[in-house]
Amino acid sequence: NVPVSLNGYGLSDKKDQPFQWVFPDFQVRPGEYLLVFASGKDRRQAPAYWNTVISKDDEWRYLVPKSEPATNWRFNDFNDSSWLIGKSGFGFGDDDDATKIPDASCVYMRKKFNVSTPSDVTQLILHMDYDDGFVAYLNGQEIARSNMIDGGQFPDYSALATGQHEAVIYQGMIPEKFMIDNPSALLKVGENVLAIQGHNIFSTSTDLSVIPFLSIGTSEPPVNPRNIALLNLETTQLHT
Repeated sequence: NVPVSLNGYGLSDKKDQPFQWVFPDFQVRPGEYLLVFASGKDRRQAPAYWNTVISKDDEWRYLVPKSEPATNWRFNDFNDSSWLIGKSGFGFGDDDDATKIPDASCVYMRKKFNVSTPSDVTQLILHMDYDDGFVAYLNGQEIARSNMIDGGQFPDYSALATGQHEAVIYQGMIPEKFMIDNPSALLKVGENVLAIQGHNIFSTSTDLSVIPFLSIGTSEPPVNPRNIALLNLETTQLHT
């Protein structure tokens, strides 16, 4: 019930070297906990407070296109009221899909979330469970892609993934992690939009899957958090 300073505490896996790694000057506040893992890297910065603002089973606006959507579909000012609403994951209805879509080569998705103070955001991580390729945008700017044509090119709705990639959550594994550079410059005060286009490798493929997670790291506890944990998703568990 009182703050505890970790300054001077040591962590080690060797009895004869009890201070192999020394904690930075960091306080654990009353009622909080700290999850620590050994990575082999000497990271000196204070840990971040993580808030997973987008997770599995969240509702998204989505479109299974039959023609090219409006060019501004990935931006904040796009009106997506005519798009359908469904929970992620999106796919053909196997065990990792909450929203079944018709057999198609791609799906377009939009999810709004709020950030009160972008300048407080020190880290931003996108985790993607996907089959087979995708491109992700934050407020219209590309932040990640995999198994698609080279960066800088916007794949059209009929584009196919350039390689096969199997979804992993249903196998008990952690989805792929994408660290987002300079997050405070990408985020806006108030409403933000994560937009994703997921693509299949074949138009006749029997599987398609898109399950995004977006986690925000701040140096101070977030206001009205959805989920707070001091964590690093390089551990063996996925925290949502």
